Amino acid sequence: MTEGTEPRPGFLDRPVARLCAVAVIAACLALLGVYHRNDLMPGAKTGNTGLNPEFVDCRDKRSADVDKMLSDGVITATQHSRFLQRALAYCTSQFPPDGK
Repeated sequence: MTEGTEPRPGFLDRPVARLCAVAVIAACLALLGVYHRNDLMPGAKTGNTGLNPEFVDCRDKRSADVDKMLSDGVITATQHSRFLQRALAYCTSQFPPDGK
């Protein structure tokens, strides 16, 4: 080599290589954020409650029917709680809440 000239640095010692490394790290963090978005922001879930939709429909319909019976005076308050329990038991037996 001649005097006054320095050897060219290797690729990994150049600023471009460091920028590539930062870009890879940023891409990995973005991918992790997308993958775990429901864990990071629980309020942003897509409405999936984990319950069987048929069970939810049955429960809501039967509860509304029992509430209507109470408001119409067909049953008493004591009977209302029993009817709700029976309605929930019926829906649970027909459509398991966990969907299994």
